[in-house]
Amino acid sequence: KELCDEIWYVDSADTDRRKRLKRERNYSDERITSMMNSQECIHLIKDKCDKVIINDRDIEKLREFLAKL
Repeated sequence: KELCDEIWYVDSADTDRRKRLKRERNYSDERITSMMNSQECIHLIKDKCDKVIINDRDIEKLREFLAKL
């Protein structure tokens, strides 16, 4: 926290993350699996954050959620 006031984490289901990485970055299944396996345990990351944003809905629902933070 020396560089910022808060740390936010954006969370989504693995299936949604996979779909986005394929669609937006054209990543292969193998690359996605490798990336996800190399990342720190999600529970450890989320526990260090000030806010957790659940990104599992459409953009309007996300905006509503963010407005409440």
